[in-house]
Amino acid sequence: MKFRFLLHDVIIDVVEKIEPIDCPIYEDAFVHLTPNSFQINIPQVATISAQNGTEIQIQIHGEPQQEIIELYLNGSVLGAILHQRGILPMHASSFIYSGKTILLCGNSGAGKSTTTAAFCLQGGEFLTDDITPLIFQDGVPRISPISDSLKLWKDTVDELEIPSQKLREIQPERNKFYYSLESKHTSPIAPDVIIHLISSDIEIIEVRELSGTEKFESLLNQVYRNEYLDGMKEVKAEYLHPLIQLSNEVPVFEIKRPRKIDPSELIKKISDTIL
Repeated sequence: MKFRFLLHDVIIDVVEKIEPIDCPIYEDAFVHLTPNSFQINIPQVATISAQNGTEIQIQIHGEPQQEIIELYLNGSVLGAILHQRGILPMHASSFIYSGKTILLCGNSGAGKSTTTAAFCLQGGEFLTDDITPLIFQDGVPRISPISDSLKLWKDTVDELEIPSQKLREIQPERNKFYYSLESKHTSPIAPDVIIHLISSDIEIIEVRELSGTEKFESLLNQVYRNEYLDGMKEVKAEYLHPLIQLSNEVPVFEIKRPRKIDPSELIKKISDTIL
């Protein structure tokens, strides 16, 4: 069985049994890890192990559920592989619009994918969805465009009137789809603006530019699966200097939006006030 994974240089094997990690440094109900080993258990679906940033093993429980396995592979497991490689993954989507490269951070449910899709439908160029790897070349932070689709809920698909031929259902019961988009960029590209998007109980959109310690902490908090770094102390320390560089070189804006909002209203606000 072949699994879709966004990093093509990682070896993926299906195995009969994965041995538990001895003495994990970080663990929760589903994840166990050390600096170079990661395991996640998906109940009744699979156990997935990632080692040394180079290989993945999958132990399937029962009938193979490929869509669920790929969802975790390109989420938590991808984040773990990037951490193992020392590549800074941000919990962000990214795109290019009006000549500006935008890194759109935010917690799950903030509207990163919806906003990215809305900009791309208005002529923007897609780069990444949900996980954005940052590499640093000659001291300059750059986005590595690895994604091939956006994950969107059905109400977003309907609202944005996305053609059905560009959609692939993740799972019928999840009511969520992959929206296929090809990035025109294969080389890393520097971000011009970082936006921290927050869904809030407010009535109008609020925009403010961050600075100083607040700006740095906003970026630190948007490192993808930053709780894993509790078991990867050396990697966590190595991220501090790149995050300081990012904070010093790229403007960061916080945008609070109402929970119910027309995507066109949000992209107009971003275009008028930031871009």
